[in-house]
Amino acid sequence: MISDRVKEIRTQNGLTQTELGKKLSVTRASVNAWEMGISVPSVQLLVEMSRLFKVTVDYLLDLDGSLKIDIGYLTNEQREIVFGIIDQFRAYNDAVELLSANKISTSNDAMAKNVIDPNRLTYSIKVKQELDGKNNDT
Repeated sequence: MISDRVKEIRTQNGLTQTELGKKLSVTRASVNAWEMGISVPSVQLLVEMSRLFKVTVDYLLDLDGSLKIDIGYLTNEQREIVFGIIDQFRAYNDAVELLSANKISTSNDAMAKNVIDPNRLTYSIKVKQELDGKNNDT
C-alpha cells in the first residue's frame, strides 16, 4: 500500500514526517494521514516524492516492487562497475536461496558465501576510489 511505501521511504532516508512535509510544502499532519492510510498524496506530490527519493511513481504506489536507481550521470566505466557489483549480489542471493531451500548440500555453504568474487569486488572498489581521487583533484 502507498501508506507503507511513504513511511518506508521516508524513514530509510532519515526524515521525520515534519521534514518530509517541509520538503513537499505540506503539513506534518498530511504526511501522517498518508502513512495512516487516511488519505493519499496528489499526483503532483507523488511525482515530487519520486524525484526527491529517486524512485518511480509505480514504486511509491506499490505497483512495482523493484527499486530503480538513476545511473544516467555515470560514465560507461562507472556503470560497468555498478552492473558487476549487482551481478555479484544477484549470484550471492541465488546461492543463499538454494541453500535455504536445501537444494544443494550444506557442505557447499563455503562456496555460497564466497560467490561474490573478492578479487572482482576489490577491483571495483579500487577503480571507484581512483575515479573519486581524480574527481577530487580537479
